[in-house]
Amino acid sequence: MHKAKVTFKSLIVYIVLLFLWPILTQLLNENLMGEGLIPNDYFPFIIWFSISGVPIILTTALPVTILAGFVTKYLDGFLRLAVNFLIHIGSAILISLVLFKDNLGLFALIAIVVAAIFFTFDELPNFPKKREKGLLISTPFIILLIIMVPTWMNSYQVSQELKEIDQDGFPIPIVMINEKEVVIDDPLTGYSSTGTGGAHDILEPYILPLGILEDEQYEVYDVNGGDIISLSFDSEPDDYSAELVYLKEGTMFTERISDTNNKFTVPDNLEPQAIAINIVWPRHQVSFHIMVK
Repeated sequence: MHKAKVTFKSLIVYIVLLFLWPILTQLLNENLMGEGLIPNDYFPFIIWFSISGVPIILTTALPVTILAGFVTKYLDGFLRLAVNFLIHIGSAILISLVLFKDNLGLFALIAIVVAAIFFTFDELPNFPKKREKGLLISTPFIILLIIMVPTWMNSYQVSQELKEIDQDGFPIPIVMINEKEVVIDDPLTGYSSTGTGGAHDILEPYILPLGILEDEQYEVYDVNGGDIISLSFDSEPDDYSAELVYLKEGTMFTERISDTNNKFTVPDNLEPQAIAINIVWPRHQVSFHIMVK
């Protein structure tokens, strides 16, 4: 009966936590918090975690808390408390590694907090004094605070980066072919708060159709073997990596470009094509094509 009560109370707190999670994770993100306490796209998140999370908790957390009861049955004092805590938190980490290895971060954080909630409700009857109960109840909040610090730091950094992008725009690349500047029309830009993987797809080169070569509205630059294509910026961006991708005899080649090695030597007999240049920062990307013949 005690374990059933622990599970029921923990599930209620879990549901409440889901509604608070978007607010907690975005506390230092001025851009998102300005749109409302809970952004609309978080409601599917809440519904999905409510529907899928409860069965997972019943099939994993409930057996763990029952196991913890058997293991700590003959233990007392701090030793019982420590062993019970380690069983709950350790099992949450282990279960996350097994079930959610492809998306570990978010699932592991929620699982650890839920495990701390189970641990707290499981141990409450063993602490009759109000002061001791208060310290025990603070355990999930302390754990939540600890695991949220990296999230808040990332959220603040994202907020500042978005503000800078809104004010100054993305870094503007400057491409030169033999000291002649190339016109870059509408480069593809993207920002991902969780990493560059979600910013936009990396561009690939392609062979130019004859229609483009004969159409004067397209700027196609003449190049010969040995010509130099260089990349620079209108500012001094940090932590970027860049790749120039081109086709030769049906094979795709990639040349890495950096601030110390920003020049690419055009190979002989290059087919008319749109060379792709992809520039990646920790969270945002700029990609574009330059057409050569």
